[in-house]
Amino acid sequence: MAQRTTGWRRAFSLPTVYRFAQRAIGSPEVREAFVREQLRPAPGDRILDIGCGTGDIVALLDGVDYVGYDPSPEYIESARERFGDRGSFSVGSVGSVDLPEESFDICVAKGVLHHLDDDAAVALFREAARVLRPGGRLVTMDPVFTTDQHRVARFLAERDRGENVRRLDEYEALAHTAFEQVSGRVRHDLLRVPYSHAQLTCTR
Repeated sequence: MAQRTTGWRRAFSLPTVYRFAQRAIGSPEVREAFVREQLRPAPGDRILDIGCGTGDIVALLDGVDYVGYDPSPEYIESARERFGDRGSFSVGSVGSVDLPEESFDICVAKGVLHHLDDDAAVALFREAARVLRPGGRLVTMDPVFTTDQHRVARFLAERDRGENVRRLDEYEALAHTAFEQVSGRVRHDLLRVPYSHAQLTCTR
């Protein structure tokens, strides 16, 4: 995982700091929009959350079978404490968690791809395609570089902990290594501060 963890960024490895910072910039509202507009879960859906962090998205999911994993033991401990009765959480990364083929309806990778180099991102897309049932979807959201973004948005993206913020077409090209159907778009209006998000929906 290509991630900056030195200096002030080290504090974000603490679940309480991470969640406070997310709330401060409006991430809970972004999460709600992500679930409502992009994830669109149906009752009974089996959902895999790749890089689930502290599991906050679970608070917005009802009637689904949720499985999440993340490489951070601290994040997973926090997720289990808060949502252990609503889902299954494991410490792991792509390829290290043993999951059966075609066993999920939706895969989620929110805020993950920009932490991965190209090889690791391709591995994520291929793993998602492997575990999704026919017609299943992988949905992602990450910071993005665009030619028309606010200078504050570019400043924040350049200083993100993830070292692989990309253009939309670069995210899409990586997705196409595993999915034929890829739909991408950019949003500049989701946070309280100027910020640019790339959203992908990849259908198996």
